[in-house]
Amino acid sequence: MAKINDFIFIYGLPDKTFYENNKKENILFSEMRPRLLGARALSKELKKRKMKSTLICDSALGHFFFARRVKKVCLFKNKEGVFPPGALTVKILADYHKVTVEITNGETVKVARVLDADAKTFMGKKVTLKKIKTITPQTETLI
Repeated sequence: MAKINDFIFIYGLPDKTFYENNKKENILFSEMRPRLLGARALSKELKKRKMKSTLICDSALGHFFFARRVKKVCLFKNKEGVFPPGALTVKILADYHKVTVEITNGETVKVARVLDADAKTFMGKKVTLKKIKTITPQTETLI
């Protein structure tokens, strides 16, 4: 594993400037459920640019902040000015653990085939009972 405070955690889809300015950084990113935006789109971009990166599950976020593994957070909003679901949790964790947060404009990428539009499925497979209700925000705003 990387050293303490060795990661820049990114949430959302960065623009080209971010990749160019952070080529030597160790990037931490999460799956970004429900659409798996991080695991699908972001992982491809980071690999294409040959950047050092580590994917974690969304539920591991608190652990990495608590363990002081994150030196900076970069949150990216899309062209409409909204963030992917979960961005507010990242912001709250960063503020609580006194980690610097940079908020900038990012890219908007359409994921061609969305298997997991809500929390009832994972990778297209149903993971809950039929009559269980779910609420799944598709975007968030930060005030």
